[in-house]
Amino acid sequence: MRTDPRTVLFWGAGATASLGIRTTIEQARSLRELSPRPEGKDTLESRVRKGLGNDIADQWVIAFCDLLKILGDREEARDGSLSVSDILDQQLTAMGRNWEEVGREALRQRIVQLRSLYDWPALVAAINICPERTSRGFELVDLLTSTVDSHK
Repeated sequence: MRTDPRTVLFWGAGATASLGIRTTIEQARSLRELSPRPEGKDTLESRVRKGLGNDIADQWVIAFCDLLKILGDREEARDGSLSVSDILDQQLTAMGRNWEEVGREALRQRIVQLRSLYDWPALVAAINICPERTSRGFELVDLLTSTVDSHK
């Protein structure tokens, strides 16, 4: 039997919000702002600034734009025809700014690896089919259940 003291910590929205962590509503708003809409004309940079907030440092905006470029943001492939292994020069450049100095083939392989882990185009597609039922826009729960509901 253990006799050493233990600590139990209950963590909820009130605690995380007071630490500056976004609430569920704020997370949904950020995802909506970051995601290109099919009819949208916003640039990647303007979407990132809206999604992350206006008070975010430029270095983080640039890094986040690079990440979304690397993952295949629509701005890089406007018709959505790029596959996981189709890498554009601007995506290689973005990867090169954020990863150790290696050759182009290593950059390509890393991009493919990241895309196999994080499917940004699929997330954007799911966000774009979510209903916007409230004045706040779509609900995060709709994003998490949209695929299940479509099979009913």
